[in-house]
Amino acid sequence: MKDGDSGNEGIQVSGGSFNVSGALAVGRNAHAASSHQIAGTSMEDLLEQLDGLREAVQRNAAELENSAAATADLRRLLTELEEPEPELERVNTLLGRLRTAAGHVVEIATGLTAVEHLVAVVL
Repeated sequence: MKDGDSGNEGIQVSGGSFNVSGALAVGRNAHAASSHQIAGTSMEDLLEQLDGLREAVQRNAAELENSAAATADLRRLLTELEEPEPELERVNTLLGRLRTAAGHVVEIATGLTAVEHLVAVVL
């Protein structure tokens, strides 16, 4: 140990399992970044990403302050995107509401980022 070091600041796991999906940083001054490649540039790709986002909201419903509102906004977003000419302003408003609802839930925030990128390409 170096002077001023207080010992292990890492993760200790005893028994069970430890699964990480994405970047993980532990300890003093630790940083983590993750980059996700977003494949595709079609409305079909966007709707597929949106379906993945819906599944993430369902899996993490207990972590959300208002999962019912998030689910309703997802339905509204899907309905808007299925229109012949989706209104970008409405789509962005719904994405903003979902971003707020996601709070600290990384899986949902990551899914939203993918959807937002595809919205920028497709619409």
